[in-house]
Amino acid sequence: MITAFGKCLRRLRIDSDEILKDMAEKLNVTSSFLSAVENGKRNIPNDWIEKISILYGVTVGDLRRAAEQSAKDIKISLEDRSESDRDLVFSFARNFNQLNDDEKENLKKILSQKKR
Repeated sequence: MITAFGKCLRRLRIDSDEILKDMAEKLNVTSSFLSAVENGKRNIPNDWIEKISILYGVTVGDLRRAAEQSAKDIKISLEDRSESDRDLVFSFARNFNQLNDDEKENLKKILSQKKR
């Protein structure tokens, strides 16, 4: 099934009068790999958001949101992190499925305030 990120890529191709092969060449990948990313069968390469933003003149934020909506998992580097930071990350991961909607909303509010 096509992902939000895949829809975004297809829209960019259509708006640019390109086919899958054209975009794949710009991204230095095969058409089959690009198709697999669009359909959620392969992870979105780390450098694609910035690269696509430059190639197609779209905002990083829009691409990042589509990529986040399409993600099946997330990787957090704990390299050079304190023991306390590591404990927090693992505690969150262990307990995420038990959080109710109110608790999740409260966490989102806390984290969104940090962006300002």
